[in-house]
Amino acid sequence: MKYLLLGLCLLCCVPFCVDAQKNNLLFEPLLTAYYEVKNALVKTDANLASEKATELVKLMNGVDMKKLFEGDSKVYSVIYPTMKSAANNIAESEMIEEQRKDFITLSNLLTELIKSIKIVDQTIYQQYCPMKKASWLSSKKEIENPYYGSEMLDCGKIAAKF
Repeated sequence: MKYLLLGLCLLCCVPFCVDAQKNNLLFEPLLTAYYEVKNALVKTDANLASEKATELVKLMNGVDMKKLFEGDSKVYSVIYPTMKSAANNIAESEMIEEQRKDFITLSNLLTELIKSIKIVDQTIYQQYCPMKKASWLSSKKEIENPYYGSEMLDCGKIAAKF
């Protein structure tokens, strides 16, 4: 009887694991591209930030909504237009300060997406700059502030961990 119950539990859980892995495959490249935009802003490299934001927009456009859970696709479809607009603004701008303003919006929306949908299996750190009163996401604990670059590279703290 124990083995029957264990078997039923495993059969019920496997589809959810497979669907979570599908989300990982869909969103992991998007998150990686976001990190590349962040890293370009840390370096205060407007041209690189523009280039990486262009790649991010392409990846966002390529998310196949049909492959997401129904609830996840609803969340993404609500967040997507504004997130895409912020990424487009970064891509089209040559001014680092303007890119950083749009990065605030992009970061806030991606954070909301992460809170609503399990998009990757890796640890994601939400970091916060008290001077800018703005957050960003990072794959590592070390603070590298995209809002001030080398001027205040380590200004910030970890605000949350997902």
